Amino acid sequence: MFRRCLPLFISMWFVLLNLSGCNTETTNANADHYYSFDNKEVKQQVADLNYNPQLPVKLPFDPSKISAASGKNGLLMIHLRNQTIGFVDIHIKKGKPEEEIGGKQAETPAGKKVSYYEGSNGKHVFWNKNKISYEITNLYKSRSRSLTKKELLTLVDLFH
Repeated sequence: MFRRCLPLFISMWFVLLNLSGCNTETTNANADHYYSFDNKEVKQQVADLNYNPQLPVKLPFDPSKISAASGKNGLLMIHLRNQTIGFVDIHIKKGKPEEEIGGKQAETPAGKKVSYYEGSNGKHVFWNKNKISYEITNLYKSRSRSLTKKELLTLVDLFH
């Protein structure tokens, strides 16, 4: 009896072992499916600026790569990469915002007034707060889904 049950027992053991190991992905997402954004490289670049910009505290996606750079003109550039949604670039600059070509006024879920533009290369949202201009761009990547307009506008509300 034991010899006949042994193959079945071994098979069941492997199935249970595989099922228990299926969800090995670790994530820093919280209950509302946002990912905390706390990056040392970004903080270092902000420390080198002569102004204190707002940054997102959470993201609606989990970035696989984050890079940041700041220029002599005070422009802070944050580049986020995600396999699913492609690239998200955040540009922050003290002073007047850059020309918002073709942007139409939109409102975030929290009621902030922004300028939104959707073009052939991606989606863009612009706003200005305390004499600091912000731009978020979701560049399209082949075979990826982009952030929806609502997700992009919600991202604006995550800046603090």
